[in-house]
Amino acid sequence: MSGKVREKLMSGSTREKLLRATLVFVLLAGVVAVTFGGGYRASQAAFDDASAYMQKDHSIVRINAPAQRVDAQAQTARRLATGKQQLEVVQLSPGVLYVVNKSTGAVDRLSTTDLQPQPVSKEGSAAPGGRNTVVAAGGGSAYVLDPHGNVTLLEGPSGTRQMPVALPPRGPASQLVVDGHGTAWAFSRATGRLFVVVGGRVTGQYQVTDPGEQITLTLADDRPIIYRPQRGEATMIGRNGPQRTIRLPRQDPDAVSAAAPGADSPVLVVAARTATGGLLIKVDFGTGAIRTGRVSGPGAMFGRPVVSRGRVYLPERKEQVVLVHDLRSLRRSQPPERVRVSGPTPGFEIFARDGRVWVNDPYSDDVLVFDRNGTPKKFPAGKPAPVNGNGNGHVRSPGGPPSRPRTPVTSPSAGTGRPVIGRPGIGGRGGPRPGGQDDGRGRPASRPQRPVGVPAVVGRTQSEAEALIKQAELRPRAISKPGACTPGTVTHTDPAATTNVERDSIVVITVCGPSLVPNVVGMPIEQARQTLQKAGFTTRELVGGTAATLADIGKVITQTPLGEQQASTREPVTVTYIDPVRGSQVQVPNLSRMTPEQACATLTQYKLVCNGVADAATREVGVVHSQQPQPGAVVAGNTPVEYVYETVAPTVLNRWKLRGRDARYLSVTPRAPSDGGDWSDQTTLGMVYNPGEPDVPGLININQWYCNNNCGQPNLDKAYYYSRDLTKPGPGRWSVQATAFSCFGNPVPGTAPLYAMRNERQSWGFAAAGSNEHDYYLNNGYSNVSLLCYIWLSN
Repeated sequence: MSGKVREKLMSGSTREKLLRATLVFVLLAGVVAVTFGGGYRASQAAFDDASAYMQKDHSIVRINAPAQRVDAQAQTARRLATGKQQLEVVQLSPGVLYVVNKSTGAVDRLSTTDLQPQPVSKEGSAAPGGRNTVVAAGGGSAYVLDPHGNVTLLEGPSGTRQMPVALPPRGPASQLVVDGHGTAWAFSRATGRLFVVVGGRVTGQYQVTDPGEQITLTLADDRPIIYRPQRGEATMIGRNGPQRTIRLPRQDPDAVSAAAPGADSPVLVVAARTATGGLLIKVDFGTGAIRTGRVSGPGAMFGRPVVSRGRVYLPERKEQVVLVHDLRSLRRSQPPERVRVSGPTPGFEIFARDGRVWVNDPYSDDVLVFDRNGTPKKFPAGKPAPVNGNGNGHVRSPGGPPSRPRTPVTSPSAGTGRPVIGRPGIGGRGGPRPGGQDDGRGRPASRPQRPVGVPAVVGRTQSEAEALIKQAELRPRAISKPGACTPGTVTHTDPAATTNVERDSIVVITVCGPSLVPNVVGMPIEQARQTLQKAGFTTRELVGGTAATLADIGKVITQTPLGEQQASTREPVTVTYIDPVRGSQVQVPNLSRMTPEQACATLTQYKLVCNGVADAATREVGVVHSQQPQPGAVVAGNTPVEYVYETVAPTVLNRWKLRGRDARYLSVTPRAPSDGGDWSDQTTLGMVYNPGEPDVPGLININQWYCNNNCGQPNLDKAYYYSRDLTKPGPGRWSVQATAFSCFGNPVPGTAPLYAMRNERQSWGFAAAGSNEHDYYLNNGYSNVSLLCYIWLSN
């Protein structure tokens, strides 16, 4: 009640004051009953999935992106924020929000039915180290991590509430995420352990790093990722523990920002500050590939990147901008590549929801939204009106009457949801009604009027409904909403029919319009099919495109009509998705360095046929060395891919020398000859294969000769000789014994020629070109006589 009205009431007799007070009370009670009876709950029917809850000033509002307006707002007796405090909104389900005051740590639970707060935890200062309260939700479960490392199940699908999680006493949690199954993943820096929490109970734990090491825990493709910047490692965690670890460039932990939880691809994106400028690093857990890209210049201040629908949205807080990069190439999107954020708060929030990316400064009048195609849209959201002096809260629906009379009275503007200022009792139009009494200042004052009932117009055409509402001295306002209904007819009113409201109040009518086609590009075909069916559409499915990664298989690549366009539900939506089995093409993956088992498993995932050949001439066994078709080649599904590896490893070629004489003996066994001679063990010559090895291509057999009389050098009666043929080496009693070993008949990369060498005294030596032994022989009167074969050098 304004001061002038209060002064007027006090100036009359007691009876007059009582009468006037009674009239004011009745008016207040009537307005409150109308607002809460047909306001916010009724307007729920107009909500769609293209909205998000966020902070504006000291309240929580719901922003509708396509409508570019505030759907609803909450103003509470105990305000959720004061000054420039910031709130974080975590949506557990369509009906429940949790709000964290990031300055005080206070947590409130809000039902989206009335947006009234229910305190969950009291305010408290942050723990040593500056840790803040964190609430995370997913899969119907919400958990809170307090500043002291305690984790509590706030709410679970079974109805469990406020259940402390029993973590080890020496292992307080420092980071928390919750996946889409409702599983909480709590990391303890003190112990280096990652705890798995289901239904409020610890069901497993993994040692993922050293105690005290600084890491980042996040979610990508709904799976936990442990990023260790100092080591340069990123690990994806599966249901049974660490699943895959990929090496990446090492970084200063204080100069990196890993992507926020919720990436819709199996990738980790990291923004790093370096001496020369910003650096984006992408780790693809599907392919194992690493990619880097330059961003911004020196001195940039990066927040955590957001990964959504093939793009990276990087907040740069120094210049108050969002940098947009293509996820695959990490190049800047064209356009836009750089979008400025309105508002005074460097710590503006950025998050992804339902394929859109929302950017909000809680103390600005604007909201920035990137739609599912990456197009930015900035529109005014308006600051909520201040709470009145008596501390009672209210909820307001778009276009509806104010929930309590104030001075001044506020009602949402048709276009933006911002307040429009009017005088008490005038209905928001700003002018007096005829016949009013004097208000004490020479102006007519409003007088109570009998309320009118909202006419029943559901099922009528829009023009018929608007005419009936105007006849009832009310103001119609139409909104269009698609659905399974007759286009052009009214499906809903807010307030509902027969609700008593003041004359000149706004009645929002929902008119059945063409359905909005959901954007399903990028979704798996099963999800796209369900999404379109839920929106009332049938599908016509085609197969095409090329799968560049495993994540592409099964994804929708085009649709007609395009997403977020209006179309008749009588016509199917044509979607094209990637399925190599049914005709899509696929890029051949790089199998190099994989084991044969890994290579075949990878090809199977890409819907290609395994054709492994153990036929590689190499000393490195058990890994793929070549493939055909080459990596990156585009082929049809079910195409055979040949990958070459080797399973047989070479063995050492041992060497002995007869003490005091010029005779040598070679063998793949570690035993000297049993001919009665005094043989000494020498350094090995290299690596060859066992005699007659059948499974390595290109091998030849080397024969061993033995001499026991007139073998060269005066009185030498023991000697050995090796050759690839059966030609006798010279005078003396020589005989062929057996095949000594096998080696390559022609050069193979990484091998060296093995020579039979002889001096003037007819003594034989054997050495590989380029070895110390070969140089020694050449410097001591030996020369190459014959090429035996090609062998692997020991080093």
